[in-house]
Amino acid sequence: MITGLGWHPIQDDPYLFYLASTCRVYSGSSVDRWYSQDHLNLAAALATETTEANMPQLNSSNADFGGRPTITTTGTQRLKTGTLSLAGSLTIYVVTRYNAANNSFMLESWNSGRVAILVYNGYLSVVRDGTILNTGYAPADNELIIFAAVLNGAKSAIYVNNRLVWTGNCPTQNDTAAGMHLGCQNGTGPWGRPIGHISVYKAGHSAAQVARHTRFWSRWFKIPVPDSNPIDLSDIRYVYDASAGVELDGSNNVAIWTPTKAPDATYVAAQSTAGERPATIVEEGNTGIYFAAGKTLRTPTFSSALTQPSTHYLVAKYLGTANPYAIVVDGIGASNRNTLYLYNNGVSIFSGVELRNGTNGVGVRAVTSAEFNGANSAARYKDRNYALTTGNAGTNSLTGLLFGEATGDSSNESTANAYLFYYCAGPGSHSATVRDYVLTALSSRFQAIMF
Repeated sequence: MITGLGWHPIQDDPYLFYLASTCRVYSGSSVDRWYSQDHLNLAAALATETTEANMPQLNSSNADFGGRPTITTTGTQRLKTGTLSLAGSLTIYVVTRYNAANNSFMLESWNSGRVAILVYNGYLSVVRDGTILNTGYAPADNELIIFAAVLNGAKSAIYVNNRLVWTGNCPTQNDTAAGMHLGCQNGTGPWGRPIGHISVYKAGHSAAQVARHTRFWSRWFKIPVPDSNPIDLSDIRYVYDASAGVELDGSNNVAIWTPTKAPDATYVAAQSTAGERPATIVEEGNTGIYFAAGKTLRTPTFSSALTQPSTHYLVAKYLGTANPYAIVVDGIGASNRNTLYLYNNGVSIFSGVELRNGTNGVGVRAVTSAEFNGANSAARYKDRNYALTTGNAGTNSLTGLLFGEATGDSSNESTANAYLFYYCAGPGSHSATVRDYVLTALSSRFQAIMF
């Protein structure tokens, strides 16, 4: 039993719960039994192997995992449970090092419905009931990871180190006759990396539950992961959060949006015309502002312009548009713009020069970061380091903000048609480490996809 850390994951009633410390060594470091600490005391949960050559190897004190034991499968090594039930919604956690080799399996069920976690076509992937869910995300080879897969129908999600890396629809199979191979695919496709923990819960965990489990295993195995809450960096000048600072009129539309952080009142965005005020929405518990056609909020001229280089973070969901442009954040002057937008549904930025990309940004709540830095500008969409758009975006300073369309657009041709949840910016180009921290925190809080 795990003790000394207050709450622990056993309290969430796991169906299967394996720690490398609860295995039996057959000979030397060869493991022939791995016992589950599930609350049901299932005899079928015992994972075994009777052939010594196929037994995985125990490291009784792995320094990379806080001195905790780990189990590694290579070649034909495996451990196999008895017949279990893996029907319905599941949440799976694995603490391991990542293996970038294709067709490496963390685990796989041996029933016809099949549940598997593996590397497929270069990316971390999940298989459920014959459907391959390719996250499009790959940690660095040998990176220490705390992996979580929430397999819960249309509300499925995959997390790595508290970072949401995929959301979508996953089948909820009804096969009740199932078992698991741990660390391989039935004696082939070995994971080939140390595993400290595997657990399976027969429920779809929320983002808050995943964060709680991840933080627990982070402390237990001494694997550092980012916090799940957005941070208010000292060099961020202003922060707009749709869940705070919003004043509604008598029709429940947004009349004033006061930033949660800003130097002074010149950063307060407002709309004096009642018919042009945007509405608020709540999507999966996240409060946002819906900028439909002709709905905008605008600040006065800032007391001090935001000059380049500057770094911006945005959490938004574009709903699509029939027009080439869908602009959610812009400046207030024709020559003073830092614009985050879609062009023909592709993620783009502008500060005097359009820097476009064809990657489709429609229909998903996502995190975008933008660095306005002249010829060295970049827009990163869904990932902390993958720059989908790099190059010259111009040299405009930002002297004020217009939310919902392009400045000077009198015919609503650049309507955002988007939900805006969070936006902040400040001077300087953030390092990859700082950017990773902020984007991961925002992704976790808003369940916003980062591939």
